[in-house]
Amino acid sequence: MHMIGLEPFILGPKEGLALLNGTQVSTSLALAGLFGAESVFAAGIVAGALSLEAIKGSITPFDARIHAARGQTGQIGVATAILRHIFRFKPLAKLIKLAKSHFRFPKPRSAWRRLLMRVNS
Repeated sequence: MHMIGLEPFILGPKEGLALLNGTQVSTSLALAGLFGAESVFAAGIVAGALSLEAIKGSITPFDARIHAARGQTGQIGVATAILRHIFRFKPLAKLIKLAKSHFRFPKPRSAWRRLLMRVNS
C-alpha cells in the first residue's frame, strides 16, 4: 500500500469485529441470491431453446454475426447458449437440414404455430 501512496486504515477494538460480522451475513445472502438467479437464468435459456425447437422457429436471429455487430456481450452469450442447447443432441445431418430450412422465409403455417403457442402460454 505504501508503494501506491496509501496508508493502512487502523481499526479500533470493536470496529474490526463489526466489519466481519456484518460482512459475512451480507455476503452469504448476496451469494445465495446470485446462485438462485443463475439457476433461474439457466432454466430460462433451456426453456427458450426448447420452445424454439418445439415451434420449429428460425435460428437466424441467433446468428453470431448479428450479435457481434451490436457488440453487446450479454446478448452474444445468450444467443450462443440458446444455439448450444438447440444443437446439443442433434446428429450432423439433422443440423444441416435444420440450418437449410431456417434460412428461408417461414411458411404461413409455422407462423400460425408460433402465434398459437404465444396465445396458449
